Amino acid sequence: MSITPVIVILNLIVLLTNFVKVISCWRVGVDFSSKRVAEFMRKQAREDRPSVFNPVAMEGYRYPIRCGRHKSITIDEVWKLDSTLFRSGASTKLKDSCLSYALFKLLRRQYHGMECAEAGLPETRDFVLKGLLLTEDDHQIERAFSIVEVELGFYHDYLFTKYNIIRKREKLFFAMLLVRILLISIVLHYVTRNSLAVMTAAAIIEVQTKTVDTIITVLVLTIILMVEVLQAAFYLASDWAKVTLTKRYLSNHCYRGNACLEKIIVFISKVTMFRYWANQIGQSSVISDNKYFARHLQYVIESPPHSLAMLFSSFSLGKRTTRVSICSPVKRAIARSIKMSKDPLTNGKSSLDHNGVLRGFSWALNGQTQTEIMLIWHIATEYCNIAQPNTTETGEVQDMKCHREVAVRLSRYCAYLIDSAPELLSDYMDTEIPIAKMMQDMRKVMGKCTSIHAKFEVMKHLEECEGEEEEEETMFRRGVKLGKQLDCLDAALQWKVLEEFWAETIVYIAPSDNVNGHLERLAKGGEFLTHIWALLSHAGIRAINRVQDKHTMPSHPSEENV
Repeated sequence: MSITPVIVILNLIVLLTNFVKVISCWRVGVDFSSKRVAEFMRKQAREDRPSVFNPVAMEGYRYPIRCGRHKSITIDEVWKLDSTLFRSGASTKLKDSCLSYALFKLLRRQYHGMECAEAGLPETRDFVLKGLLLTEDDHQIERAFSIVEVELGFYHDYLFTKYNIIRKREKLFFAMLLVRILLISIVLHYVTRNSLAVMTAAAIIEVQTKTVDTIITVLVLTIILMVEVLQAAFYLASDWAKVTLTKRYLSNHCYRGNACLEKIIVFISKVTMFRYWANQIGQSSVISDNKYFARHLQYVIESPPHSLAMLFSSFSLGKRTTRVSICSPVKRAIARSIKMSKDPLTNGKSSLDHNGVLRGFSWALNGQTQTEIMLIWHIATEYCNIAQPNTTETGEVQDMKCHREVAVRLSRYCAYLIDSAPELLSDYMDTEIPIAKMMQDMRKVMGKCTSIHAKFEVMKHLEECEGEEEEEETMFRRGVKLGKQLDCLDAALQWKVLEEFWAETIVYIAPSDNVNGHLERLAKGGEFLTHIWALLSHAGIRAINRVQDKHTMPSHPSEENV
């Protein structure tokens, strides 16, 4: 038997597989499923609204898991289903995976610029505030962020893997997989039996393969075989397989009560595949990293040197980005801020007003862009963090340390966004020159100071500008001024104010219509801000006007505020 037909068939199947990949990429740009979801939600919002909504039991929330031409499956059906599968130990995890998938389908409409008809409905906001974030219990908050993480995992796979096309053509995928494995096994059999002999037409010369050729061929084919098997295993362990099996279980009454299928779904539900999201946030500090922060902007106001010097500078002065885990107190602070948020969102005013200090610090909230405000408060937070030594006491001081840790981490995360992910900030392009001037002024003031305490002494004795010079004051000097003002507060109140301010600021900057910016960050591992953006989107908060507050208050402290 000749092996040539086997190799030809194998190559044709590989070619067909690559064609399927191309189709998968094409379907990302032309998604008919999202159009059906948009139409379904439009109809739900205008015509078929239920009379009762319960965001805890998902009663009345008809978010589609499957949006077919003739029959749809919604998330409230999953919650109401009373079967052996949904009474098992894996039921909560399975329901949450289905909810994540439904939310992914809703969020995907924004990528295609489609209408989100449910955004302005009160039950949409209640879904997040009274459902996902019902309590401030750590388990509840972790569950909420886990649902969003899985949702964005679906989005990541939809854009950058072929899981979505596999889901749509599962039978074809596994049939082709089995055929490829069979054909590769046949080729391996021929190779190991030394059957790959090349003979001339006259059968005078016979060219046999050498042992090393056989070993290399076997090794390559074995690797290909392992890749094929692993690809199938990864898909079966993914959230896509869990949701697909659940949809089939729900859509076909013949599967209801099928003990074998239920055991398979429960088993797969317990398997957790590696995630794209590392649960970390980047950290940057204008004070500690003053030599590196916003270095790419130095030539905005300075004359650029020779092109070779610029090239050398770009290689020799790379960014030093630190990443830290997102601890539970950080998520709790964000969740609390979302629950306490007003409509419209404010850029820190609500938290300052809640703590009774808005009058004294209102000058540092308005009169400049949001990026400038964040940098001013970041410098002030760094000033306070250096000014107060760490303590090891318990009780109230322990609570203060928790507030301090959250405030510093969120402050440095905002600085990281400005330095490393500016595309996620709506007004960054308007602040490039002020940031460049700030860093120029800071490097001039700091001189050759390298230690953090030496830098603090410089800031501590920095003279304030007065009169006309005050109008030209850089963000660095305003930040130091604000830091000195904050340092006069009681330490416990100071860090409580800063924690709540930074949590509110993160929530304020998250809503955006820059969908592509967030999705591009998914390819690089994702951003915590994207998770908050998705969470707020499901609360109906999609974009806000941050320009209207810019000139409502003075950008410098008046005598009565100091």
